Amino acid sequence: MSLSSEFEYLQSKYDDRIKELGSFLAQGTVKDISEYQRICGVIQGLNIANELLLDLAKRLETDADE
Repeated sequence: MSLSSEFEYLQSKYDDRIKELGSFLAQGTVKDISEYQRICGVIQGLNIANELLLDLAKRLETDADE
């Protein structure tokens, strides 16, 4: 498995989880504001992790080109 495919795998897993959580929020079954905040925090964390993963992939690609 190449490093690129490993990054793509992680990205797809992050995206899948974000979609799951978004669907849960859209259903309107959140118990209270605390649960809503927790879910939003998880989504935000996954988005940050995804951005960092993209940044790392770009850095590694740039280093490999040099």
